[in-house]
Amino acid sequence: TNLGLTATAAEINYNDITTLGQVQASKVVTADGGGNVTFPSGEYLLFGSSNDLQLYHSGSHSHIHDGGAGNLYLDTNGTEIALTYNSNAENMLTAVGNGAVNLYFDNSNKLQTTTSGINVTGTAVTDGVTVDGTLDIEEVFEKVTTFTSTTGTMTFDITAQGIIYGTANQTANRTINFSNVNANLAIGQSVTSAVLLTQGSTAYYLNAYQVDGSTVTPKWSGGSAPTEGNASGIDSYSFTIIKTADATFTVLASQTQFA
Repeated sequence: TNLGLTATAAEINYNDITTLGQVQASKVVTADGGGNVTFPSGEYLLFGSSNDLQLYHSGSHSHIHDGGAGNLYLDTNGTEIALTYNSNAENMLTAVGNGAVNLYFDNSNKLQTTTSGINVTGTAVTDGVTVDGTLDIEEVFEKVTTFTSTTGTMTFDITAQGIIYGTANQTANRTINFSNVNANLAIGQSVTSAVLLTQGSTAYYLNAYQVDGSTVTPKWSGGSAPTEGNASGIDSYSFTIIKTADATFTVLASQTQFA
């Protein structure tokens, strides 16, 4: 049945259902024999005194739009709320009453909330992680950045790697500058970095030290700073930088020979 109608304060009876009030259709609204009501593309089903909630199909996409000042709630008395794909063939998101919220990739559960936090299945790639409690991990893999320069100042960006490795024989004593330290460490935090320098028959060593471009004097393991490198091997330097105040650091260092 095609209805082009306006009824105010009238009784409308369709399919043995009686409605009192106002029903308006500025264009054709189609009610088929199965009880379905069809709105053409571009026509809106509107709710609220200011048309706050809108349901419509644009011709290309389907929309549920909440333009009101309040919140949009999706509520159920059933077991769960599910966002699915391909006629419910694949889960995208499920929220279980009194239970977990699950996120899926290609119908595979990757993140699940639990009573104690979350479970992640697979690899989590983040730009940073802040842990307020105990960190329990099986293994840590640190990034090693290699370089071939043999003279001049080396810049160690603490946000880019944990170790830098000079693979070519050094030809001069070097300065090491640790960058991005003050901006990324809170007072009372520390970072430990390693510097590996390959040495030929004539050895050189790190003899100047900087944090964010400012000179620092490390406290060395054993009580004395190195005065030379170790020939025909790799010298490994370890630096632990402790931030004690804004732009103020205590640096603990050591040198170890590997040959």
